[in-house]
Amino acid sequence: MLWIARTGCPWRDLPSEFPNWRSVYTRWRRWVQRRVWAQVLAWLAEEHDREAYALDATYVRVHAHGTRARGGYAAQAVGRSRGGLTSKVHLLTDALGYPVRFVVTGGERNDVTQAPALVPPGQGAQVLCDRGYDADWWRERLLAAGHQPVVPGRRNRLTQPVYDEYTYRSRHLIENAFARLKSSRRIATRYEQTATAYAAFVSLACVFLWLM
Repeated sequence: MLWIARTGCPWRDLPSEFPNWRSVYTRWRRWVQRRVWAQVLAWLAEEHDREAYALDATYVRVHAHGTRARGGYAAQAVGRSRGGLTSKVHLLTDALGYPVRFVVTGGERNDVTQAPALVPPGQGAQVLCDRGYDADWWRERLLAAGHQPVVPGRRNRLTQPVYDEYTYRSRHLIENAFARLKSSRRIATRYEQTATAYAAFVSLACVFLWLM
């Protein structure tokens, strides 16, 4: 399963050194349905550093093989954006850059719309976000939850908000996390037809980062 995630290889092309591809794929499908990898990630993330969080999103191009699922694009987290058919992975990392939570949506969704579902309440942490999260309601939501927003204002904003510029430098850790996740071709390009299957591969890649 890790080899498939890393190489992006079709299941049928699994090398002979591994078990029969049908057996591996059947086990994978069962684990996806039981949300095994999501549960493993949740268990590992219980040990995350709660001093600070970083929040960001990245586009993922959808391969032609990933556009055939029933239910329509919206149901399978596929959207149209400037890059064509895309999905978007919204990720929350801890102060050390380890993945804590993520959400998969269509590529047309705005980053800040998924932020409330990702940041845990009541931890009193600093929350680092880029200018795409510059929204007064989002800052108010973070303050109400006991967090400290570290969010620069958009350049066209008349009154720039005050934020901790030194702490904001640590936001590169989430960019590093995306770079490491996308070293797996099954993450960088979406081949899965369903959002559930693709999210399972993202969970597997996140688990691998925790165990490296």
